[in-house]
Amino acid sequence: MDNNSIVNELNDLIEICKDGQKGYQQAAENVDDQGYTTMFNRYAKERGQAAAELQQEVTRLGGQPETDGSTAAQLHRTWMDLRSALGVSDTAERRQRILEECVRGDTAAKERFEEVLKKGLPTNVQSTVERQYEEVTAALRAMSDMAATK
Repeated sequence: MDNNSIVNELNDLIEICKDGQKGYQQAAENVDDQGYTTMFNRYAKERGQAAAELQQEVTRLGGQPETDGSTAAQLHRTWMDLRSALGVSDTAERRQRILEECVRGDTAAKERFEEVLKKGLPTNVQSTVERQYEEVTAALRAMSDMAATK
């Protein structure tokens, strides 16, 4: 895989991480439960850190790192659906819908990380992306478990 291809893949993951960061920030601001707020803020911070690490890799590879979220329709729609969940007045139902939208967003992110990991990245980049994939997967598992128990 040449540097330009690697940079393009990493920039895609940067957009995904930025989308996740924004989605989790929005969830944290709109849930009426301190435990959930803390959790969503933690995941937002993780995604922001992941994006920053990927931006450093892109720069190191001589590329121009993405700085914003995605314009990719699917992921954009997934996190934007979070907005519709916020219009629900019942606190428990709102919390449930927010969890479900977080699951949808993280599922799309997980799938894209898996695609990139199959492409044969350089070892140092691969290890960074694998670690971030594990973070996304852990968040997805937690969100899925919480959504299933409500």
